Amino acid sequence: MRYEDLEEWQRKIGLSRKELAAKCGVSVKTVEGWKLRGELPKYASASIERIMSDTLEIRLKLSDFRKLMRHMDRLNIKTIDEYIFLAVREKLSRDEPRIGK
Repeated sequence: MRYEDLEEWQRKIGLSRKELAAKCGVSVKTVEGWKLRGELPKYASASIERIMSDTLEIRLKLSDFRKLMRHMDRLNIKTIDEYIFLAVREKLSRDEPRIGK
């Protein structure tokens, strides 16, 4: 895998280099080494491609994003991931009786 592809994905989802390293399970220095070489080693490429494919992209208008942030604040939810998890769990629990039929 080319480092450019990883870097493009990183920019697209808004990860810092430190966050990228943590998501990939390596140090920031390792990520910097990949950048210098211009490509990732084979041992890392497969797992990173899996991480990249597990990303969910959600596009919101700015006004909707602000509403979401206010709602999260009222519920004392700190991350969008947590908000989505809770929303999906609530939806599934409401739909469970219908799914069982």
